[in-house]
Amino acid sequence: MRRFGAERTRAGRGQLRSPTHLGRLVTNLLDNARTYARHSIQIQVRHHDATAELTVTDDGPGIPVQDHEHVFERFARLDTARCRHHGGTGLGLAIARDIAHAHNGTLHVEDAPGGGARFVLRLPSPGTPPTTRNVHDLS
Repeated sequence: MRRFGAERTRAGRGQLRSPTHLGRLVTNLLDNARTYARHSIQIQVRHHDATAELTVTDDGPGIPVQDHEHVFERFARLDTARCRHHGGTGLGLAIARDIAHAHNGTLHVEDAPGGGARFVLRLPSPGTPPTTRNVHDLS
């Protein structure tokens, strides 16, 4: 019997470092927004110094602050408006964050202005030496 967690540990982060995996990360964020948006989804891309930032914002029910980290756990499901009748396995955001981390980046969720959820992906720009990467400072 193969266990999902054991396979992930053996493969390590290097297995998630490819353009294909970055495409999967973006697809997972867009699928999530499409599932929960009421009327609109906004996508924004910015570049600042050695960091690229992608934000995906929906106008859906949002995610309670206490669940901001929980949504990135494997098989995580929220009981309220983000329920099983929307489909999915609860793996998309966990996989997206794993891919972000494999690329020395970050992925977090915050409240969107006016309601909804905003997912923020920050990645070091291609060619940026690892010693100068700062994925947290975009001010």
